[in-house]
Amino acid sequence: MKSIYFIIACLGIGAFSITVAQAQTASNNYFIESSHVRTNLNPALRPNSSYIGVPFLSGIGVDYKTNTFNLENLTFKKNGERVTFMHSDVTNGEFMKNVSDKNYLSTNVGYDIFSMGFYKKDAFWNINLGVKVQTDVNIPKSFFRLMKEGFAQDIEQTYVIEDLNATANSYLELGVSYSRPFLDNSLMLGLRTKLLGGIANFDLNAEKVELTAGSDIWRARSNVKLQGSAPGVKPKFKEKEREGREPINQIDGFDFDDWTSFSGYGLGFDIGGVYDFGKLAGTIDGTMGNVLSNLKVSLAFTDMGFISWTKKNSTHLASTGEEVVIEPGDYTIHTDGSSSLEDVFDDVMDDLEQAINLEEGKRKGRSTSLRTTMNMGAEYSFFDNRLSAGLLYSLRFGNYYNVSELTISGNYRPKSWLATTLSYSFLHSDFNTVGFAMYLTPSKGVNFFVAGDYIIPNVSPEWIPTTTKAMNVQFGFSVPM
Repeated sequence: MKSIYFIIACLGIGAFSITVAQAQTASNNYFIESSHVRTNLNPALRPNSSYIGVPFLSGIGVDYKTNTFNLENLTFKKNGERVTFMHSDVTNGEFMKNVSDKNYLSTNVGYDIFSMGFYKKDAFWNINLGVKVQTDVNIPKSFFRLMKEGFAQDIEQTYVIEDLNATANSYLELGVSYSRPFLDNSLMLGLRTKLLGGIANFDLNAEKVELTAGSDIWRARSNVKLQGSAPGVKPKFKEKEREGREPINQIDGFDFDDWTSFSGYGLGFDIGGVYDFGKLAGTIDGTMGNVLSNLKVSLAFTDMGFISWTKKNSTHLASTGEEVVIEPGDYTIHTDGSSSLEDVFDDVMDDLEQAINLEEGKRKGRSTSLRTTMNMGAEYSFFDNRLSAGLLYSLRFGNYYNVSELTISGNYRPKSWLATTLSYSFLHSDFNTVGFAMYLTPSKGVNFFVAGDYIIPNVSPEWIPTTTKAMNVQFGFSVPM
């Protein structure tokens, strides 16, 4: 339904109107000692010098993860050209084997406004200002079965779509972190506290949509809820005539107030620790002591918290449960290869929007939680710390699913002003990509970094993923203090 497109669009507008954000941090920053953004992965990880981020350029990043939403699964090579899954030459079985029971898409966009970090004796302080923009979408297999089969039925057939979900979140973040050593410098602990200003949040939960599809009409009943928060958000309705029945009010978009105001406020925390076995190894004789002397382990939880959205900036809509009858569009135009994926989804969303009858309920405030990530790392150093091997396990607790990734990296620090990392990720990316990061940090002038966990993405000329299930990139500039 268009509501999904609206959710994503309005969050993007809301975020970029403020010139967004706290960058989505690439995982291979974790073991780079000169990285000023690795505190976002673990507040106990500190850069080896103080810095000031170049305003609006200290960190820009995007991140994308999915299990099925790429061109390889949604388009097919037929008669020398690539066509959508709706083409008549693509069989139902050929398409449906590419679709999972749950098909998810997760995106993060970030763009630092300001950041700085400085040492005061053995303590390190970090201040950052930015915005995070996130979207999660979960589409069940039954939805794609309806798209592929439902519009070509000569007889009526009922499809039950359950747990179709989409959420999007955008908020301004002002964070202050503090870290210091304990246990004779063996243990480093860090904590970041974040004040949050909510820009917009929407949560679509289609718990069940029962739709009987025929060649001429659809009959639908649904249990759908749409909750949203944005500055002065108000749903718009239009009257839809129904032959032989009372007209109904159909959702027709939303109105907003000035995007420069916040819709809610919240609080967040990051907490982490790093333990260096070096001093403990000095008390152990033999091989075990030598092995432990170069080992560090770490653990962190980031983005723990909530945002409370105000009553005047929140709306609650739900379906009535009443049967809705519509006449769907002509989908034969999508079977000859002349339509794009955008055309197909636009038509389906238009018809589904008509099939779901939403009514506004009582206005009330609401609260949402942040999307928490756990990072566990281990690093072993060689050759006076010029070279190290790192292993990082990340678990992102999503709204509808959790995404895990295991990354192994080789970290090379040949000079004080140069650090590089080459990484390989195993779990989510299906052994399909490598990552790379480079930091240029001279003691004077401007420092620069570029990083990505998936630097060889398979994409179309329009940068639409083809076989890639994940990709991200991050870069930024800072000035040493």
